Amino acid sequence: MGINHVSSADKPVLVDHLAACADQDYFEHGIETAIASAGLRFRPRDISRFPAVEVDFETDLQRANELFAARGHLHPVADEPA
Repeated sequence: MGINHVSSADKPVLVDHLAACADQDYFEHGIETAIASAGLRFRPRDISRFPAVEVDFETDLQRANELFAARGHLHPVADEPA
């Protein structure tokens, strides 16, 4: 899992590239196209001292809830806004 800092100046370009991704593309695809075509730069952040779970699937969400049980449960995000 990685955390990247995106500068406020680069944010609009990244948002455009994410919007151009297909529904089944990973988030990283938008980052890759932004780097390749617009020259965006990203700086990785070390988060190894913090507990973290990348949530892609329901089983990941269950694992995150177990890891963070003392902090309350996380909930799936609805497909459509209410």
